[in-house]
Amino acid sequence: EESLMELELLAQSVFVSSYERAIVYAGLGQKSSAVEALWRAYEERTPWMIFVEQLPLWDALRGEESFRRIVQAMRSHRSAP
Repeated sequence: EESLMELELLAQSVFVSSYERAIVYAGLGQKSSAVEALWRAYEERTPWMIFVEQLPLWDALRGEESFRRIVQAMRSHRSAP
């Protein structure tokens, strides 16, 4: 949780990607906060989102319906003209 506090403090002066926040939340086991941050990362068009399906980092979230919706949104976005 100390890392999260440091990240939030840093975010007051520089841009901190929501993807980075999601990593910290996932590490803390805060699944709903991690997924919310991933949605924001998707909206921010964070480049790392293209790996969200493959990275073992997100294994703990794969069973969450909200995570599956993010994956579906990513797939839909890729197949759009």
